[in-house]
Amino acid sequence: MAHKIHKIAIISDDIEGAVEFYTKKLGLTVMERFANEDDEDYVFLDAGGILLELMPQKTMGQAPGFHHI
Repeated sequence: MAHKIHKIAIISDDIEGAVEFYTKKLGLTVMERFANEDDEDYVFLDAGGILLELMPQKTMGQAPGFHHI
């Protein structure tokens, strides 16, 4: 049985820059955006049936890059 990737999560230190890259350069669309209690944005983008989650680096406390699938 084949398994499909549902979501890829990425930590970013520049959410707005990442959104611009993924939407304008790669053609993804923003599906949802919300701010956490620290007013930092989380953004979910549609990547052709796979959800791409952008998470703020400050909140996550980890280096920017891949977080989880």
